[in-house]
Amino acid sequence: MKNFTRNLVILPIFMYLVESRLVVQEVKLTNDELHSIKQSDAARSNQAAGQAAARALRDYMTQNSVKIVVDKGDVRVSQRYPNEGISTGHSCSVTAQAQSVVASVNMIPNTVELDPAGVVYLDEEKNSIAVADVRHRLSVNLNIRVWGGFRFFGRCKKYGRKTCSTEGHSEGTNQISVNLAASNTLVQCIGGEEHLTFNLNANVINEKKDGGYGAVHVGKRGGCNIRVLGIRVASINSKVQSYASRYMRSGGQHRFQQLRGPRLINELQRKLGVQLGSNVSLKIKDSAGAPRTC
Repeated sequence: MKNFTRNLVILPIFMYLVESRLVVQEVKLTNDELHSIKQSDAARSNQAAGQAAARALRDYMTQNSVKIVVDKGDVRVSQRYPNEGISTGHSCSVTAQAQSVVASVNMIPNTVELDPAGVVYLDEEKNSIAVADVRHRLSVNLNIRVWGGFRFFGRCKKYGRKTCSTEGHSEGTNQISVNLAASNTLVQCIGGEEHLTFNLNANVINEKKDGGYGAVHVGKRGGCNIRVLGIRVASINSKVQSYASRYMRSGGQHRFQQLRGPRLINELQRKLGVQLGSNVSLKIKDSAGAPRTC
């Protein structure tokens, strides 16, 4: 589906009153990790800082049974498609077109809890702190406009029309993940100890899993009888399934959708303890947990 895009724009800062301290106050870094942050370019330093912070947060969330709750209302996206012709098996006497086509994807459960237990190695590379596989419903709704026609001096003349409605749906599994992002990363000496400082952001991504959706079921048609109008039912089913397949077959950036909304941002800020975009400072410790002095 064309516009089910992975748009990794960082979630905007929403002004809620939250505590000003991140729920974790320290991070463990190996000598190689610390050297990489100090010596690498900005992009690599930010990625390394994000990975370290995500690791610390996963440990904190696991130890304290912290989960991030996503509501059904935060997981909805829809896409409109242009009108397209439908094969009727007739060149002129009956022609048809799919109109007002809207495809949408919704999370099936009312709420879902994301936690570190769902994080695997590939998620760690994305700085994920909480992940869950969630059932979704893909729906396609459209109108079918049918015209009668006749040939007049070789040209097809339309003389009447009728509009029907129909829909199709499928269920499948998406992965929802909360991923951290760090920017403006620095290593600073504060009170005789090294600290990792950066601006903390997060994004929530809804990703379609490969092979996760079943066959498209086409429902009843309202407004008119397709058979009476002379349209092959198979043509209608094929058209509905083709729209659904644009989403299910899509790959690359089209597999991803970023979730955002006031409730979701509030939930992230409440569980993290800071506003998104805030500058945080974490004490740096070595692998054994000893402070790194400066």
